[in-house]
Amino acid sequence: MLLQIAATALAGWLGHSVFGGGLYGWLGALVLLLLLAGLISLLVERNLLGRLAALRAVLAKMYLDGDLTRRVPVAGRDEIAAVAIDFNRLMESFATIVGKVLFNSAEVSSASKRLLSEAGRVASGSRQQHDAALATAGEIAELTINMNQVSQNASETAGISEVNVHPPCSVNVNFPEIYAAAKISMS
Repeated sequence: MLLQIAATALAGWLGHSVFGGGLYGWLGALVLLLLLAGLISLLVERNLLGRLAALRAVLAKMYLDGDLTRRVPVAGRDEIAAVAIDFNRLMESFATIVGKVLFNSAEVSSASKRLLSEAGRVASGSRQQHDAALATAGEIAELTINMNQVSQNASETAGISEVNVHPPCSVNVNFPEIYAAAKISMS
């Protein structure tokens, strides 16, 4: 709006002071003002469109290659420069987030490798304990069989001893006679 008021004031001044008033003075001022406005708009448009094209080119390249280190050049102090600054901050934030994600994924990978190694070690120890328990069970089974055999032999020995300690009363054993008979039979 301020630009419109300034353009109208300039056209009035040109039409009255420079071109001497009248219809041709006003038409000359209008033509001169239109040329000036066209030149100013062309310069502003080139500047704005050039900076917008640079912003767009950076965005397109980032889209194609995923490079988060690209930055938009900042020129001037207008809204386009503010957008470029904010875009560069956003890309810096994205790069930080991606860096943290990469670091955390490396940490998770390292921790999972350590867990896998420890799980293998625990499994190996479990296999060794299993094998040792099976060997112990086999030894205990063999020991039980041997103890049963000793018990059976002790029972048989006790039975034999009891018969020899208390011979039946109806039999009179004369050991010297048995010895002499055994000697004769061996000859």
